[in-house]
Amino acid sequence: MKSKDYTLSMILASSFVQGICLSLLATISQTLMDPQGIALSKSAYGQMFFYLLVGVLLVSSLFPIISRYFTIGKIFCFAALINIIYLLIIFAIVVLHLSGWLTYVMLAIASLMGGVANSMTISNVQYAASKIFPTQVKKITIYIHALVSIGASTGPGWIVLSKAWIGLTSNLLFYAFVAILPLVMYQYLAHRMNLKTSQKNTENTEGSIWGVPLMFLALCTGYGFIEGFAGNWGVTYAESEKFLSRSSAQSCLSLIWLFITVGRLGILVLIKWLSAEFLHALSPVVILIGLSIVLAGKQSLLLFVGFSVLGLGLSYFFPMTVGLSMERFVSLQSKLASYSTGAVMIGYAMGSVGVGVISDVFTISLHRFFQLAMPVAVIVLVTVLFVHGKKIFSHK
Repeated sequence: MKSKDYTLSMILASSFVQGICLSLLATISQTLMDPQGIALSKSAYGQMFFYLLVGVLLVSSLFPIISRYFTIGKIFCFAALINIIYLLIIFAIVVLHLSGWLTYVMLAIASLMGGVANSMTISNVQYAASKIFPTQVKKITIYIHALVSIGASTGPGWIVLSKAWIGLTSNLLFYAFVAILPLVMYQYLAHRMNLKTSQKNTENTEGSIWGVPLMFLALCTGYGFIEGFAGNWGVTYAESEKFLSRSSAQSCLSLIWLFITVGRLGILVLIKWLSAEFLHALSPVVILIGLSIVLAGKQSLLLFVGFSVLGLGLSYFFPMTVGLSMERFVSLQSKLASYSTGAVMIGYAMGSVGVGVISDVFTISLHRFFQLAMPVAVIVLVTVLFVHGKKIFSHK
């Protein structure tokens, strides 16, 4: 196997592992909120999300500088170590039955480190793809996020299936082992290729993020808002305002994530015949169709269809945005690889935590927010049409 093949294997495997670790942070945090756990309040849980967001934004801002002083391989190692540390912190809380302010502080540190590890890994793999595989950046970026989605789906599924015969402590140890894999993988590959002395960031620091590059980042924020809102409030909306049963409402969320993964894999086939710009513009159109069906749906079947279509529309938009922007603005690749992660998390926070706070304070129905998502999708579509222009209608 050639050195680039080994590198690609490490990039894709690390993406899958990071997806699992991401799902762990959310799933374990939810578990800790249960009375059988440490009964973390919803307010404190929201604060943990804030600390995670701080970690993401911190790395997103500093990654262009970090990539100048450390190689891709060393950043892989550092991110893997941070993953292991935050898992061990949560492990200590559970095993030692900690409570009170000490638990809050330790969970806050774990959330911050989880955000740092996530942002650093995703930024690094996107940047590595753009530097090592410049002619395949769109395709590999979509692969990266498809594997993150599959990994994120694997985590909760494993805990649900194993909770009857494996306790929370054992699951934490299992995930800590999984988090070590990228570190072990790097040590093996370091003997196969010169990762330690290559692939540092040598971009021109004079490149400006303003203008069209900033519009690409705005697209990430718009996408993050819709995904954060639909993913976090879709179940509540379907249950409380569409009057579905709890199991049917949860099926809506499962369908979103199922079709996000299906869409990310399916687009790799479509991109062989259709231009990336056309597919990029098609995504918000599909999102609008999905939102329209969800808003109009009153029966479970129609809502299932609506959430499935919404998942397809959301599936590849973010990785396609990142891939197209890095391919177009080569001098800004490290910034776009990291800033895009921060931009999507800002949108995600607005759609999840932000909507929850506003809905509670002003007693606004979730139906209104689903209606608000429609003009957001329209703005995203108009922005895509502007940044691509006539390229959308060009032949493959």
